[in-house]
This record gives sequence, C-alpha cells and structure tokens, in this order.
Amino acid sequence: MCSLFRLLSDMNSFSPDEQAFLERFLEEEARLRQEKKIGYLLARSGIKRVKTLGDFDWTFNPKVPRDKLMEFMSHPWLKESCNMVLIGPAGVGKTHLAQALCHDAVMKGRQTLFLSLFDLMAKLSKAKSLYTAIDFYAKFPVLCLDEVGYAFPSKDQADAIFQVIAKRAETKTSHHDHQSRALTVEQGLSA
Repeated sequence: MCSLFRLLSDMNSFSPDEQAFLERFLEEEARLRQEKKIGYLLARSGIKRVKTLGDFDWTFNPKVPRDKLMEFMSHPWLKESCNMVLIGPAGVGKTHLAQALCHDAVMKGRQTLFLSLFDLMAKLSKAKSLYTAIDFYAKFPVLCLDEVGYAFPSKDQADAIFQVIAKRAETKTSHHDHQSRALTVEQGLSA
C-alpha cells in the first residue's frame, strides 16, 4: 500500500517506463468510464435508432436549411439555453434531425430525453404523482418532443405539458446550468 500511495502522490519517483505505464492505464480507465457513461445515457435517452447528421440525406429535401442547422450545431447549444423547433410536412426528416441533435448531446455527455408528445402525454397521465412527473421531465438538460401536432391533448394533459415547458424555462438542473429543447411539429395539422 505504501508503494501505491507513493505512486499516486509522486510520479517523479518512478522510472519513465513506470510513468508511461501509469499514464496509459489512467487514460484507458478514463476512456472506459466515458464509454460506459455514453452507453448509459444513450440507453436512457429514448433514442430507438441512432441517427446522426452524417447519415442525413441532404439531397432528399434540399429545402432543409442545412447551413442554419450546422450553425446551430457549431454554436455552444449545450452550454446555453436554446430552443429549436423543426416545422414541416411529414416525411421531410424532422425526426431524424431531432434525433441527431439528441445523439450529439449524448455523445457530449449530456443527459437527454427524446420522446413523442403522445408518449409524454401517456407518461404524465399514468404517473402516480403528476407533480413528480412534471419535475422529472422539467429537469432533463436536453428534452426533445417529437411529433407535436399528431397528438391532441385533453385540457388536463395540455396543462401538464405546459407545466413541463414552463418549469424548464425557469428551472436550472442541479447538474447543468442550461437546458435545451427541441420540438418537431407537423405542418398542416391543427392542434
């Protein structure tokens, strides 16, 4: 135990080979921990299939504002509170782009939740404590609601969803100072 304490407290007392070994060991340990964290965050993110911006077919719909999206991605959107709303008809890639944003956040180590508005309505309706559920969803650093416009909430559900969004606007998480939101909205549908 004494040599371990010496090793961790005074690197200069070891040979260059021993120092190199310890450096490689600690780098590998840090890499494995980061990999485990990303796996954990991804498994709990609600992203069913990983989609990235690199996978997106920009030629399929040239009207998608690629430059604006890339500008948003290069902006420190995870360090500042940001909102993104993707509006368009069905089948143009809004969900893919929103999942790519969420995947980017996960890869940067941020807790993220991607779910449809329908799923959020169901989860809030089934919650044992509505107030606890609202707080739970309000505290995610990155929250993406997909398919807004396909679901038609009741007044009570709309009130609960409003509370989630309102709390996100006024609450800071205990782990991060800023929260980001993304919504995908189907154009041409009335809510």
